[in-house]
Amino acid sequence: MPWYYVEDGIQQGPVAEAELRAWLAAGRLSDHTLVWQEGMSEWRPAREALPLAPGDGVTCGSCGKAFLASDMIELEGRPVCATCKPRVLQQIQEGVEWVAPAPAPTLTAEEILAAPFSVGIESTLSRGWRLIARHPLAAFFASLIIISGSIVFEQIASRVPVIGQIVVLFFYGPLYGGFFRMLIAWARRQKCPFSRVMSGFTSHGLHLSIAGALIQGLLLLWLLSVRHLLLPALGLPDFQDEKAIRENISGFYLALAVAILSQIPVQLYLAMAFLFVFPLIVDKNLSVFGAVALSWRLVHLKPLTFLLFSLANGLVSLSGVVLCCVGIFFTISMAMAMIVILYEDIFGRMAPAGTRAL
Repeated sequence: MPWYYVEDGIQQGPVAEAELRAWLAAGRLSDHTLVWQEGMSEWRPAREALPLAPGDGVTCGSCGKAFLASDMIELEGRPVCATCKPRVLQQIQEGVEWVAPAPAPTLTAEEILAAPFSVGIESTLSRGWRLIARHPLAAFFASLIIISGSIVFEQIASRVPVIGQIVVLFFYGPLYGGFFRMLIAWARRQKCPFSRVMSGFTSHGLHLSIAGALIQGLLLLWLLSVRHLLLPALGLPDFQDEKAIRENISGFYLALAVAILSQIPVQLYLAMAFLFVFPLIVDKNLSVFGAVALSWRLVHLKPLTFLLFSLANGLVSLSGVVLCCVGIFFTISMAMAMIVILYEDIFGRMAPAGTRAL
């Protein structure tokens, strides 16, 4: 049934409902534009006359109902409707976690990409802290497992050249994937045994292994290109060549600085592009290539915002070194919790791809 609308005091139309919604979404018409169609007793604002279609609007972070974006405010990085605002403000002042009813995960990946979202660094940091604070011992020992495992893998790689390095690449994904799975359960307030931290080696192990190897492999390829292409082009010695180091100690320090400085932007970009890969694999049952593609597409919708988030996330993780090194066992958990909080905000309503037994 066609719609009519008022623009500059003049009745316009008829137009199809889909076209009218598109104009409202694009800002050509406002939520207050008067609209009418046959069967209505009077002209009404578009925000009242047009019911939200499935997938339209913004979901309130407290009651879980959908509203127009103009009817919402943002509190701690989550949209809140006018009805819930007073109660949520009181809960924030009291330090109480306010959690929306979990909506049925029915959206497709394309609908997730088309839906509006925000990336709040301060919000994910505070909510990530509260998540870890509810499970401090489990978070500490899970981080201990990850760090210890990484050290063991590095030792294996150093003792078995080439083959050891290649094999070790495939262990990082399962190591982190299990902890991500446990953090997601915590975020949803689900019961989760500590043994789940090692579930990455059993559930989705193949895809996690390939994803981890892909990330670590890209970093390794870049480091090799720096050692064998960039440093020789600059006339600098290989910082891993002991003979060259003894002959040119100042060149060694300069080469090491070049290698580190060139690695930072590459590592930062990969951290951004692969931000949601492990959670998408363990939670949505995506293949490694499906998870990489979806994560890459989403972060490039707001590349600068996600780049800043990845930078802040990395600083949180490394800040533990400043805290007498022991703090890193908590800051790694904090950094991963920030990712999970953001993942839940964006991908929480996405339906799993299906059961995959690997």
